[in-house]
Amino acid sequence: MASRKPKTKRAKTKQAQNYRHPESESLMRPDVGTQAQFKKKLPPKKYRYDDSLSPSLEWHDQNPARDRGEALIREILDAKSIEEANAAASKLKAMSKLFLN
Repeated sequence: MASRKPKTKRAKTKQAQNYRHPESESLMRPDVGTQAQFKKKLPPKKYRYDDSLSPSLEWHDQNPARDRGEALIREILDAKSIEEANAAASKLKAMSKLFLN
């Protein structure tokens, strides 16, 4: 048979009351739950058109222009003479005019 716990006396708790600050001058605040009704409507954002970006989503492996640019950079780095490096650099510069403003 289970033994019963002895009853303990409960302390009398005082009822909490609102405390008012009569000297404070705060603005009226809306009740909880009504804040969503008072959201400010922001004007729509406008973005500048950037013609250097592709209008379609192109990932790294699907962009032939990027592959061509990387190949030209590799040609510059692997060039055996300054003339070969200059030729590859001029091709890269001509190609970059399409993408840069």
